[in-house]
Amino acid sequence: MESKIKTCQEAMSAIPDGAHIATTSFGFGGTPNQLMYGLSEYYKEHKHPKSITFSTTAGIGTNSPDSGVDLFLHPGMLKRFYGSHILGSKNAGEAALNNDYEFYFVPQGIIGELYQDSAREQSGVFTKVGLNTFIDPRQTGGAMNSVTTEAISEIVTLDGEEWIRYKPWHIDVAFIKATFADENGNISIQQEPNHLEILDLATAAHNNGGLVIVQVKEIVESHSLSPKEVVIPKALVDYVVVAEQKYHFQMVNDYYQPMLSNEVRVDLSEHDQFEFSPLKVMARRIALEINQNDIINVGYGLASKVSNIFSQAGVIDDIHLSTDLGTIGGLPTSDLRYGTSLNADAVLRTRDMFSLYVGGGLDLAILGFGQFDQVGHMNTTKLGNRLIGPGGMMDIAYGAKKVIFVGTFTVGVELSIKDNQLHIIQEGKPIKFVKQVEFVTYNAQQELKRGKEIKIITERAIFDILPGIGLQLVEVAPGVNIQKDILELLPYDVSVSDHVKVMDPKLFNEEWTLNL
Repeated sequence: MESKIKTCQEAMSAIPDGAHIATTSFGFGGTPNQLMYGLSEYYKEHKHPKSITFSTTAGIGTNSPDSGVDLFLHPGMLKRFYGSHILGSKNAGEAALNNDYEFYFVPQGIIGELYQDSAREQSGVFTKVGLNTFIDPRQTGGAMNSVTTEAISEIVTLDGEEWIRYKPWHIDVAFIKATFADENGNISIQQEPNHLEILDLATAAHNNGGLVIVQVKEIVESHSLSPKEVVIPKALVDYVVVAEQKYHFQMVNDYYQPMLSNEVRVDLSEHDQFEFSPLKVMARRIALEINQNDIINVGYGLASKVSNIFSQAGVIDDIHLSTDLGTIGGLPTSDLRYGTSLNADAVLRTRDMFSLYVGGGLDLAILGFGQFDQVGHMNTTKLGNRLIGPGGMMDIAYGAKKVIFVGTFTVGVELSIKDNQLHIIQEGKPIKFVKQVEFVTYNAQQELKRGKEIKIITERAIFDILPGIGLQLVEVAPGVNIQKDILELLPYDVSVSDHVKVMDPKLFNEEWTLNL
């Protein structure tokens, strides 16, 4: 039998023009960077494969010009892109707005379902996620520029209810990142932080008569991997490429940390640092919304820092913190390690986690936000002249019983705490609340009709979003002037509760105790 182990250039030479190449990602983690860099270099030399379609699940790239989708911006190389988040591929976002290629936003969870649907050769994905938002085909359908004209979804009616049907994808090539391959081509992800959607993806490419190309850290002896450790069997694998170290980091700054792949347990007190600040006070205030045994999704940025509050309080095992990439239990990490969890109870396949979320198993979602308008619609699709994307937010928020959006009230604000009060040292730009959002990434009024509870928590003000009303101010930080520091900075009138509360001043004390 011919060896499946190839050089990167040998593997790239087998990819045909016009191929749909699909992969998985979460920033730098989970991304097969050796294969992506290799494809870019091969194209520069051979001008082949041209006119590719490229899809990925979550954020991709490190916001540097030599990573992510930016690698495929050579003239004639990239025809179409499907993804949920593009912020880490800055040049690719700008090129899309310049009409250099076709660009579709698709919710992260739906992309995973489309991978499975392609594997099964079924009739597409039917979902209610995204109805009456910008991805609804009656709005943009996810198309983000004028050269993107093909409808990839449609509205259908089943049993008297509206659904979005995403048309099937035909995946030709799977790019996969793993840890080990044995000499026969069996694949293990032992040192990878997450399962992601790699088996569905490999099965899709194989069943479509395409190619499965896997980059690994190391080749090991035949049959040295336990069968239960093998996540993709050799029968599905066409080529294995051994990656250079610089292209096979676990996360942006971590080549290999066993704690990130949950191969070891650690003392969480060494990893839950969170200096006392107005941002920590916001995280504390969010913690008061959580009940014992809640299943919680924590998003990127400040949202993930709420986890540290529970760890520091010693009650992290009384709740179930999770990320959309598949970890549940333990301490979700933040910043450049986001998407991993330390001391996790389990690491599920990403698609299985989205099944839990979308199906209503999520008690609370804690998410960041871009802009809110006066009825409570939220936009993270495009801010100013920069494409960002919904990521997994649309799937997560759809299934959550309660949604908390968290962020500072203005952009670039300087804050301090003194005498258990919030002090605004230098006001930021009031651009996070607008009269009407350009894109509806989250339709709050629709979700309220489905019985959801929705809050916005900032450092100085807390709003409930109410049916037919929109934002209502319900709570303010001690030391804040409601008129000058809140209402005058909003471009529209908001309802003010007859019983506006003042946040508990104890939250603004460096010493504070959380009781669930």
